[in-house]
Amino acid sequence: MASEIIAWVNIVSLIVSSLLYLFFYVKSAAPAALEKKIGQMSYEKCKRFRVIASIFMTICLINYILYFFPPFRFFFRNHSPGIGGFQYS
Repeated sequence: MASEIIAWVNIVSLIVSSLLYLFFYVKSAAPAALEKKIGQMSYEKCKRFRVIASIFMTICLINYILYFFPPFRFFFRNHSPGIGGFQYS
């Protein structure tokens, strides 16, 4: 039961951090367009957005790695033929 709760928290965290990564990465990708609105400060603001996006990408990476350890992979236990031909037990 506890491992399923941890797995659900991991999945929710993965989804939320992926969406936040996408949001901040897209915001950081247009400093020239933002420069027309707020001037030279746009490059610093986009730099901050890129740093925040990289933090959320790191969280995604950690969640993705943790997902394949035994207590966390309850979703694919009986429903998947496995990744790379390996069967999950």
